[in-house]
Amino acid sequence: MAFMFNFSAETADDKKEGVSDSNCPSVQVADIKCDKTGNHHLTPASEVCVHKQSEIDKSITVSSHKVGSTILKYLDPSDVEEQIRSREDKDGAIIKAISAHSDLVAHVYEGGLKIWECSLDLIHYLQETGIEFTNKKVLELGCGAGLPGIFALKHGAENVTLQDYNEEVLEEMTVPNVLLNSPDDKGDINGRCRFIAGDWSMLESFLKDHDITSKYDIILTSETIYSIESQPVLHDVLKALLSPAGTVYVAAKTHYFGVGGGTRMFEDLVKERGDFTINVCKEYKDGVQREILKMKLVQQPDNR
Repeated sequence: MAFMFNFSAETADDKKEGVSDSNCPSVQVADIKCDKTGNHHLTPASEVCVHKQSEIDKSITVSSHKVGSTILKYLDPSDVEEQIRSREDKDGAIIKAISAHSDLVAHVYEGGLKIWECSLDLIHYLQETGIEFTNKKVLELGCGAGLPGIFALKHGAENVTLQDYNEEVLEEMTVPNVLLNSPDDKGDINGRCRFIAGDWSMLESFLKDHDITSKYDIILTSETIYSIESQPVLHDVLKALLSPAGTVYVAAKTHYFGVGGGTRMFEDLVKERGDFTINVCKEYKDGVQREILKMKLVQQPDNR
């Protein structure tokens, strides 16, 4: 089964159907579209709000992934793609990526319908190490299916903000996945979760303008450092939104063939900037090498 919802926006088992194959590390990226000045068209931030009314759509398979005793449910990505493909509207960002046979259309669609393997690495790491989420404010950046954020929600987070570049991804994948995992909490879902679309560079001001949590205790992000040009933007939004005692967990491949990014390059950037401590807290050597990075803000001396 799957949910179909009405949305409004202001200007998120071990079945592997949608999991990115670790034996195919290259990322397929469509051409970046720029304006006449060579600048990218950035998507402004907006919020996707969930209304209580919902219907059950049995045409989409619900898969699940077990982490310890926690079962995370999610819509099968291939079924979601097929449903989108069957619609009359052919102008959306996701349909453009599907038509281009691409994992990514840079600055249009950032792969949010896939269950990327590093997001599963991150969930298992959080489970294995017993990271405490109770009463914490949590942000997942580049959430896509939203499984790490949903894990935090199921483990007592006070609130979770799920951010993805593409509003369609939040509507078609993230929100239904949150509701699949919160069947008894639909009426309060807007109270515990916020769903924000748009470019990272516009996120901080949007959160402040709309009185959404401006600082987070834990920030989670998976497979978001594949692009060299986006790494400084990610660094800056992490610096802006992490609470002084907070922690960032970054799950990613050591190198992304075809696009150039990876954990070593991001680690070098973070050390060069000097705002965070950063260390590798978990390595995965099966298939393509992957890591979990842990970041903390450098504490400034009190000169009073």
